[in-house]
Formats: sequence, structure tokens, C-alpha cells
Amino acid sequence: MESVGSLARQNAPSSQNNVSNPRIDNRIIARVWTRMAEVYGHKWVSQYGECSDEMGNLTSAAKTWAEGLASLGDQAEQLKRISVGFSKTVKSGDQWPPSLPQFLQMCHVKRLAPYHRIAENLLSAPVDKELALATLRELKSKRTTKLSS
Repeated sequence: MESVGSLARQNAPSSQNNVSNPRIDNRIIARVWTRMAEVYGHKWVSQYGECSDEMGNLTSAAKTWAEGLASLGDQAEQLKRISVGFSKTVKSGDQWPPSLPQFLQMCHVKRLAPYHRIAENLLSAPVDKELALATLRELKSKRTTKLSS
């Protein structure tokens, strides 16, 4: 496998991220390749090949992954989501590496609908123990009154 250092020396224009042509830094792709090889060993290289050729250019498979991962957003968002993807990949326990679409799906954070989120504390907790007990008694009496009516 090509060294990560040789890819990191490439001057990839990561600052040119825009909507029409999203990009990802070659160092990120090199790191993805290295991490996947660390997790899956020869299965990763057997399935996707090397990250770069002898000239230090990304291989066809690495370019495809670069295009897919670039769709995750700007560089900060890419790094955050790729980290989520790695965590889910390792937790999945799959014996074979994921395909690009599978990995992209793992990179997305599932957001809970508002009604699934834990309700925020709308009332501050009373500091006074006696006040707390009095409030609790009052709430219990109101509940008992409602149940009996």
C-alpha cells in the first residue's frame, strides 16, 4: 500500500470546496484507506486495491470514494461524519468492508424527531427541600382531585 506520507505531500486543493464540485483532501482519503486496512486487513486491499499508484496519484477506486465522501459537506463536516462512519463500521461486526453506499449511509447521523428527544427541564428545581416537598404535595393533591372528578 502506498504510504500515507506520500499522499499527504500532494497539494490537494481542499479549500476549493463548492456546491458544483465538492472535493475532499487526498490526505483524508489516504487516512480512510489506512484505517479500513487496519480494520479489515487484506480484505480491504483485495476488494478496493491500493490507495495510490507508484506516482502518488489516487487509484480509480480511491477517486470514486473521494467523490462519494466529498458529498458529506465541507472538510470539518466530512471529518466528523467519516468518524461516525468508522465507529458504526467497527460496531457492525461485519467481516467484510462496506461498499461506498453502505459507508456513506453509516456516516449519516440519525436525528431524532422532536417528539423523541428527552424533554428539557421547563421548571428549575427548587433549592429548598421544604419547598420541593410542599410543591410535590400540591401536585399530588391536584392529581387526586382530577382523578376523583
